[in-house]
Amino acid sequence: MIKNKHGFKKTKREKGFQNRKQFIKKFSISLGVSAGILLAPAVLGAQGGSGPLVGNQITALADDDSGTLINVNKDNFNQYFTEPSGNNNTAKYDPNTGIINMVQDDSPKWTAQAGMSLLNGVIDMSKNFSMQGDIEITPGFGGTTYSDGVLFAFRPGDPTQIGNPGSGMGVGGIPNAFGVTLDTAYYAFDEAGRSEKDPGTPSNPYVSFFRNIERPDFTTHNAADILPTSDWVKHLLSDSNSPQGLSYNDFGNGKWIHFNISLKNKVMTYTFTTDAADGSRTYTATHDFSEQISDENPNMSLAISSGAQSSQANVNVKIDSLTFSAQGVVNVEYLDEDTNDKIADTQTLNGSLTDTATIDPTEIQTLKDKGYRLVKVEAPAGYNYDTATLPFGGTDAKSSIPFDDVLQQVKYYFKKDAATPMTVNVIHEDADNGNKVIGKTDTITGNFGDTKAVPSQSISGYTPASSNPTSFRLGTLDKDGTTQETIVLYYHKSTPATGGGSSSTTTQPTQPTNNQWAPTTSQTPATPTASDGTVAKKGEAVYSLKKIYMYKNNTFKKSERIASYAKKPRVNRPMFVVADYARSQQGKLRYVVRDVNHHSKTYGKQGVITANWSYVRPVYYQSSHKTLTVINPRGINEYKNKDLTGKVRNYKQGTQLKVKGFVNHNLTTRYLLSNGHYVTGNRKLVIAGKYKQPKQIKVKKSLYRYNDANFDKRINKIKRGTVLTVKKWDYSHQYSTSNFGAKRYQVAGGYVTANNKYVEVVK
Repeated sequence: MIKNKHGFKKTKREKGFQNRKQFIKKFSISLGVSAGILLAPAVLGAQGGSGPLVGNQITALADDDSGTLINVNKDNFNQYFTEPSGNNNTAKYDPNTGIINMVQDDSPKWTAQAGMSLLNGVIDMSKNFSMQGDIEITPGFGGTTYSDGVLFAFRPGDPTQIGNPGSGMGVGGIPNAFGVTLDTAYYAFDEAGRSEKDPGTPSNPYVSFFRNIERPDFTTHNAADILPTSDWVKHLLSDSNSPQGLSYNDFGNGKWIHFNISLKNKVMTYTFTTDAADGSRTYTATHDFSEQISDENPNMSLAISSGAQSSQANVNVKIDSLTFSAQGVVNVEYLDEDTNDKIADTQTLNGSLTDTATIDPTEIQTLKDKGYRLVKVEAPAGYNYDTATLPFGGTDAKSSIPFDDVLQQVKYYFKKDAATPMTVNVIHEDADNGNKVIGKTDTITGNFGDTKAVPSQSISGYTPASSNPTSFRLGTLDKDGTTQETIVLYYHKSTPATGGGSSSTTTQPTQPTNNQWAPTTSQTPATPTASDGTVAKKGEAVYSLKKIYMYKNNTFKKSERIASYAKKPRVNRPMFVVADYARSQQGKLRYVVRDVNHHSKTYGKQGVITANWSYVRPVYYQSSHKTLTVINPRGINEYKNKDLTGKVRNYKQGTQLKVKGFVNHNLTTRYLLSNGHYVTGNRKLVIAGKYKQPKQIKVKKSLYRYNDANFDKRINKIKRGTVLTVKKWDYSHQYSTSNFGAKRYQVAGGYVTANNKYVEVVK
C-alpha cells in the first residue's frame, strides 16, 4: 500500500507498462445531451432575460423551451469552469491554448496527483448540449506510465462537491454519479468509497460508461478521504460494447483521439476515434441512464478529473466548444458568522429564468433549535423576505428570489448565542425637525425571539406618530439584512401654547454620554450665514469626503473625540444626518449630527463634525443632469412615484440613464426619467455623466479568486493571460470606518483584485 499526496492509502497498480509506446488521444466530445448548465451571470443581458449577447465569443440564443443556449470555447472557458484550489488540485487552465493541464509528469515516483475542473453549476439533463474537446496523455518515466486516465462525471446535488481520489478519480463517494471514464491504470482491489476493482478484461486502457453504486460490504474506508464514510463506489457498466479496450500504442505526444458523446432521451452514446496516424479506429457504445436522471429533478453538475501516482504522466484536456441550455440556479449557504464555515449543507435550487425560487425555512428552524441565531443575510437585489419572520424559522419564514440570473447566492450567517440576552435601543426623534433626537434613549432587553412592548415617552409638546410600532420581536432583521439593534420612534410637534414653545425635562437626557453632543452651558445653537457658503439643511443627509472626526463638543479637542471616519470610496462614504449647527470659538460652522451608518460600530452616535465643504457635503445631488451612471454595486431601482414607491425594475451597476427632469422630495432629490418614472439622486448610488463600466479584464500576473470582496477565503488560482468577464466592481471593508478598502472585480465564481499590477481592463 502506498500513500498518495493527500496521505490516502492507495493500492499499487500492477506493473506491465514497460516497453509500451506513447499514446495521445484526441478527444472531441459532442454531447447532444439535453443539458442546461448553471453558468456565470455574465452570460445574460443586464436584466437577466434571454436574448442575444455577443462578447468574448459568447452567443446566447433563446431555445424552444424559453431557456438560453450558450456557446463556450477556450476564450471564455474560465467563466464557466473552475479548478478548485483545495485538496491539492493540480489542474491548471491555459486560456491561450484552451488546454487544462490536469496532472503533470514532474513529481517523484509515487507522489500522488489529482486534477479536477468543475462546471460552475448544474446541467439540466432534459435539454440538449454538445461539447467538443481534446485529451492528450503523454506517458512518464520513459514512456512507461500513463496516469489514472480521464473521467467525465455527471453528479446530482452540490456542484462544488469533490469526491474521493485514487481509483475514485474525484467522483468516488458521490451518490448516483455517472458518466464516461477513460481508464489507463489497473486497480486489482476493491476500495471502499472509491471504486470497484478493474475488470481485467478488457485490460487497461479502456473506455467505459460507469455509475456509482452503494457497496456497504466494502468496509475498509480511508479516514483521510474527502467523503470518508460514503459507501458509494465507481462501478463499470457492462452492456452494449462497454467497456472497450484500447491500446497503449495509441498514446504519445502529438497524437489525438476524437471523442463524441451524446445524450438524448436519457440514452448516452459515446464514440472514440483514434488518431489518423494510427489508423483511425472507432469505438462506440450506448447506455440508458433513465434510472439516474430523474424527471422531477434532472439537474446534474459536471466534473472533469484525472489523477496519477505510481502511474504518472502529463495529461491535457482541451474543450474546443460546449453548447448547452442555461437555467437559473440559487445556492443557499448556511455559515458561521465568526468563522465563515458551513454549518449546514448548501441548498441548491434550480428553475427556468422566468420562474421564482422559494427558499424553505426548515434549515433555519433546525439551526435555531440547535441554539443558532440568524444575524445577517447577504443576497442579490430582488431577494424578497420578511425581516420580522425569517430569523425565527417556521412556515411563515419562506422567502423568494427570481431565477433571473444563471447563478446567484443567498448567504445566511448565524451565531450560536440564541440563549444570550439581547438589548435594543429605542430612539425618539422629531419627525418635523430633521429627525432630531428628543427625549432619552430607552432600551428593550430579552431573549432571542421574545416579543416586547416598545416604550413610548410622553414628551411635552410632542405627539407620537400613529405609525410607531407598539411591539418588537428581538432578533428581527433590519432592511439591510442585519440584526436590528435600534428602533426609531417618530414624534410630531403639538400646537404650541400661547407664550412660547413647549418644553419638558423629559426631552433631554439627564446625563450626557460620550456618544452624545454635550455642549457647554454658555453655548447656544448657531445659525448659518451667507459667509458659510453652501450649508446642508437640518435633517439633510451629508457624507464625508476625507478623514474626519466626531467630537463631543464644538471645540474639537483631541481628548473629546467620539469616533473617527477614514476616507472611503464614494460608494461607501460615511453618512450623517444634520440635527443642528454650532460654531467653534473662532466662528467656524460645525454640524451637529447623528451617525446613520447602519452596519458600523458607530451607528447612532451623536456629536459634532466639520461643515467644511472640502470635507463634508450633502449626499443628494442639488441640480439637474442629463445623464447618470449607476455606481452602486447592487444597482438602483426605478420607481413609479417620487417617494420611491411602486418599484418597476433594477438597473445594474454601469447602466447609463437619460434624465428628463429633477425634483425635490422632502430633503432628498430624485431624477425623472424619460418614461415618467423616478430614480434616486443619492451620490453614493449614481454619478452625473457617462462612465464606462469594465466588462472584461486580462490577468497580467497569476492571482487568486476569493469568495467575497474581503478575500476571506481563497477559491482557486488564475493563470496569467486569462480573460475574465466582470460582473461588477466593489470595495473591501464596506462598513469599516477605519479602512479605505481595496477595489475588487466580481467575476464568475468569486472576486479578484482590481490592482493594475495584476489585471488590466481590455473591454
